[in-house]
This record gives sequence, C-alpha cells and structure tokens, in this order.
Amino acid sequence: MSVKSRIHQKIAVIGLGTFGASLAKELTAAGIQVLAIDKSLRLVDEISDFVDHAVCLDSKDTEALEQNGIHRVDAAAVCIGDSFQETVMVTLKLLEMKVPRVLARAAGESEAQILNRIGAHEVMFIEKEMGKHWANLIARPGALEDFEVSRNYSIVRIHPHPNWVGRSLSELRLPKQHGLTVLGFYQEERFKLVEGPDSRLELSNDLLVIGHHQDIDRFFADRVKEEKSQKQKTQEAEDTSQGRS
Repeated sequence: MSVKSRIHQKIAVIGLGTFGASLAKELTAAGIQVLAIDKSLRLVDEISDFVDHAVCLDSKDTEALEQNGIHRVDAAAVCIGDSFQETVMVTLKLLEMKVPRVLARAAGESEAQILNRIGAHEVMFIEKEMGKHWANLIARPGALEDFEVSRNYSIVRIHPHPNWVGRSLSELRLPKQHGLTVLGFYQEERFKLVEGPDSRLELSNDLLVIGHHQDIDRFFADRVKEEKSQKQKTQEAEDTSQGRS
C-alpha cells in the first residue's frame, strides 16, 4: 500500500496478540496512525516502537479509553483472542461510545453471529484472513473485499457512491479519473461482467474493480476526505439551526 496517498486516519487496535500486533504493524506501514491497546504491559512494550501510541489499560474501562482518545479514532479493531466474553463486552462499549467503525475478531461462525447481532460493523475471521489483508480493508473504508493479485495490483469490491447511482460507467470515467478498471458488478449477490460503457448503476450494484495499489489507495483517501467534509458540513448546519432556535 502507498503511504504517500494516505490521508490521516487513526485506528485503535485492542488486543496485541499475534493477530493484533500484526494488524497494528501493517496499518502503521500503510501510513495510518495506530493507537495500540492491551492490558499486558509486556505486549504494549513489544509494540511501542512500531506504532504512534501504545498504552497499557483495561479496554473495559470507559474512562481510561476516553482519556486515551478512543473518541477520536476513525475505527477500532477488537483483536482479543483469549476471551470471547471480553470481546463482546469491549465491542458493546465501543458501540456505546459511538466509535464510527467497530471490527471484532471471531474464531468461528457462532461467535460471528453473536458479534453481528450485537451490532459489530465487521467481523474478522483470523483463521482465514490475517493482518495484512485486514489492514487493507481497514485502511480502505468502503472496500467490501480486497484481493492482492500481484505485488502492485489488487482487485477490490466497492459499494457505489450515492452520486454514482443512475449514471453510466462512461459518465463516471473511473479509468481516467482514478486509474480503476471496472471488471463487473454484483446484482443480488450474482456477479455480472460489464456489458459496455453504457451500463448504469443502481445503489445495490457493488462494483469489482482492479487497479494499481497507489491508485486504489488514492481513490479511498479521496473518498474518506469527501465523507468527512460532508459530515462536517452537516454538523455545522445542525449547529447553526440549533443556534437560531
């Protein structure tokens, strides 16, 4: 992944065992600020030279989390491996604290079902997908799947931007503007190859695109910038409206 094309994101990684430590290092390598958290001082010391900030605390402690800036992160990955009960408790706490994106580690389908039911935004199956793969997905908000096909290229499944709905592929000009080539799209989970540049998108049409890592990173960086700008404008409008009333 290209560090130069990154915007400033801050990700919390909670639980610094083998998977959590790998994830924290890969995110740092991608140019992302990492807040690494574990209750083991030894694990915190081992990761401290590889991340922006590492802290030893009980992740169930709301006050300690707030004091260390959990409310300022863009996402949090719960990577606790020795206690599923603690994973559930920490996931719930992060959701209550309104962390925008909460990912949680599951060891199997039964755990995944529970995490989905309590509201985790994404579930990480660490037996199948290890640190680098999940670092890609976390670093590229909006990417639903990410497959590295060579040292320089990836295939990514993305959800269409609302502004794309009803427009044709030729109108979007993804190859020229973003360096991304559309391979096809999903319709009710069935994949269809692109029939031509006049194919129009619906909100339910996830796209499968291929591109150079730098172009993909730049695309998602621009997308996050736009989303943050839109949220800021919405918040300012709400504040102005409340001030008038």
